[in-house]
Amino acid sequence: MTRETANNQLCPLCEGENHCAIAAGQAAASCWCMTTEISDEAKKAAAEAGPPQRCICPGCAQRSAVRVYSP
Repeated sequence: MTRETANNQLCPLCEGENHCAIAAGQAAASCWCMTTEISDEAKKAAAEAGPPQRCICPGCAQRSAVRVYSP
């Protein structure tokens, strides 16, 4: 595994494993993110983390949804 490949499998927000199917060489349709709501706030934070663009992990996606959608 190359350093770039390893980095693509880490969440840019927490540096934990992002469980990205695409980064693992699998079909995009099989990725957890295809059936999960991810807040615009989380997407923006991931994009601002800088290149290379990486997917966030399920935990960060869930935490961002709770912050955005909770009363």
